[in-house]
Amino acid sequence: MARAGAEAVSKQRMQYRGLRGWLEQVDKMGELRKVDGAHWDVEMGAITHMLTEKSRGTAPAILFDNVPGYPQGFRTLYGQLSSARRIALTLGLPLEYERKVDVVQNYHARMQDLKPLPPRFVNDGPIFENVVEGDDVDVLKFPVPRHHELDTARFIGTADCVMTQDPDDGLVQPRRLSQPGL
Repeated sequence: MARAGAEAVSKQRMQYRGLRGWLEQVDKMGELRKVDGAHWDVEMGAITHMLTEKSRGTAPAILFDNVPGYPQGFRTLYGQLSSARRIALTLGLPLEYERKVDVVQNYHARMQDLKPLPPRFVNDGPIFENVVEGDDVDVLKFPVPRHHELDTARFIGTADCVMTQDPDDGLVQPRRLSQPGL
């Protein structure tokens, strides 16, 4: 389901500022799906599973919005790094490659000459708009999902991998969790 203009966009490096800008660029690339109204309890996980199960690296990034029980604007993002093009975008690299390994090689070459920027300390700005401290900290203020019906809790993860063991056959296998939370 490529969108008009996605082909022209892919031949260059794309610039963005922050996650909102990244989402805008991924949408222009035709690689973002927006889902309104999915519930945090298993629905987000099921939708993500259906879209990614047999995608072979072509699954879209999925932005869940208007989550029941949460204020407007509390969103959850899945699969932001599940395509080579989105990885390239995130790393500031050209979006088109013959092979996926070319993204890694290009990034490795660029990192050889990396000159870190010194930190800049500020007293105000957007980073200070939402500060929660002490007993007010509660991750369930965000639409943290319960991914699968047999999960006993809700999981928040950032590009993580969870190892699970089947209680019946003892098989240990990784289960990737997407990145819930913006």
